[in-house]
Amino acid sequence: MKRARPAPSMFTNDSDSDEATKRRPSHLKRFSNIVTKPDDISQTQESVTEITNVSPEEDTLDAFMNNLHSSGPSLSKHRNSLVQKVRQHDSDSDDVNLRRRRPGQVGDEQQQNEDENEHARDLKLKPIDYSNVQLSKVAWSRYEPLPRLKLGTENLKVQLQLLGASLHNGRFFPLVSFEDLALELPKPLLSAILNAFATPTPIQKVAIPGVLAGRDMVGIAKTGSGKTAAYGIPLLSHVARQSGSSSRGAGPVAIVLSPTRELATQITSVLRRFDARPGVLCVVGGHAKYEQFKRIRDSGAEVLVATPGRLIDMLKMRACGMTRCSFVVVDEADRMFDLGFTDQVRAIVSQLRPDSQRLLFSATFPKMVRGFAEEILRDPVRVEIKGAGGTAMVNESVTEKYRSFLSDAERISWLLDAILRMREEGLVIVFCGTRGDAAAVANSIRRKGIAAACIHGETDAADREGLLKMFRSGEFPLLVTTDLSARGLDIEDVRNVVNYGCAKSWEWHVHRVGRTGRAGRKGTSWTLVVKGNKGDSAFLSDALRAYGRKGTSLPDGLGEIVDSGWELIDRSRGRGRRRRGR
Repeated sequence: MKRARPAPSMFTNDSDSDEATKRRPSHLKRFSNIVTKPDDISQTQESVTEITNVSPEEDTLDAFMNNLHSSGPSLSKHRNSLVQKVRQHDSDSDDVNLRRRRPGQVGDEQQQNEDENEHARDLKLKPIDYSNVQLSKVAWSRYEPLPRLKLGTENLKVQLQLLGASLHNGRFFPLVSFEDLALELPKPLLSAILNAFATPTPIQKVAIPGVLAGRDMVGIAKTGSGKTAAYGIPLLSHVARQSGSSSRGAGPVAIVLSPTRELATQITSVLRRFDARPGVLCVVGGHAKYEQFKRIRDSGAEVLVATPGRLIDMLKMRACGMTRCSFVVVDEADRMFDLGFTDQVRAIVSQLRPDSQRLLFSATFPKMVRGFAEEILRDPVRVEIKGAGGTAMVNESVTEKYRSFLSDAERISWLLDAILRMREEGLVIVFCGTRGDAAAVANSIRRKGIAAACIHGETDAADREGLLKMFRSGEFPLLVTTDLSARGLDIEDVRNVVNYGCAKSWEWHVHRVGRTGRAGRKGTSWTLVVKGNKGDSAFLSDALRAYGRKGTSLPDGLGEIVDSGWELIDRSRGRGRRRRGR
């Protein structure tokens, strides 16, 4: 029996080794082997030679990606040819039996860190003693709310209730509109914000004034609530206030720590959307360390968005210092704990100047995260938006639907028919439980003549970025993936999310479903369960418990499934404990 391997993706592989540029031949040579059939390789290599003539100082991947976006007719023709080959890909060796799961088809939740062996590497840093260090002066905000925003105690309580927000250890007046920041933000930044958003979300209305006031903060809000802009706007305002620009090797003014590459890339995109200056760099695994080292050292970047392990690598290589860094954000703190990154975050915090402002944002706020916040923050204010902090729930803008099947064959048949309708409504994401299932589902969809991208834990960083760009643009209207993409994807045009394989927990389900219904738009999620599947039965038990805690009605199809006599596995009561549906 053939062993399943992931479906091929586009673009090139990039080594994570410092010696990558010395020993690899060319990304493009490997690229031709990924997406072509043997009899087409010579033709592809002829096309590739047009873009391999780069200067010794320019990174091969950079040259390729730059040429990828050029308007040259020969390159465009080559790219279109490769896209067509990916769409038509139907390799027997990629075929996986959809009716049963093999032991080797592991999920991706353990592979979402930026370096696959990160926990085995030395990621410690010697703490910096700032007692004898002369630090540069920080220009802090002098934010003062407009008179019309200042409310009495009772009116402030009412306003917070209307926003579904709570404030702990602080008293700030919520914004009404972004124009309330006209006296605080640089004009270009304010203009970019007004062009991007009509009105602030609740987390933005409450959190931004607190951050501008200089307080350390814990921000808790569900997925898709606008947390990135809630800290991103004050961050960019803080950077703009500092005199001069960063010189070679001086280090950033601000850093944002992300648990995954995908989220780091998304955060970088949001920050660059507000600030066109080339001062925001994304530093994650999956790319050559030396190339990143050179970019950080030579660019004078003022903001670094990074995964913890890769930032530690850069600090050990002395790509930059940290004495200028006075603004730090730890995003998706709960996920940092899930992946075991807290020691890495502690190591980075040990490098911070003592007067730095520190923020921690999270979708949930379990006990471990609370303890971590107390450890790295100083007298923080806590902003919590209703629906966050306890049991995570699906956003109100998403309509949930559940469907049950007697077999995997029946489930894939339903999906292939439904996909045709879903893609007419907008972009579609299909989540699978394992890499093997993702590859098999993607190939089944391609056989129906539908272009589909496939991303999982063995898809390298360059491929992911390229495929996500094509998905975002609609060139590939459908993305088949694993929990690797459950966080960090912020694509407004996603109208349907399909859980082909149930999430490992209710919290992961909420993150998956949160890929649709974003930015005030409506979306639909479909959860497909197979009778007799233990993972599906355990998830249904989790879902019932979550809705029971919130006292809300069950979504379409869930009650009917339970009433049909499913044997549910209750994970909260220990291994093997089962209970009948009502």
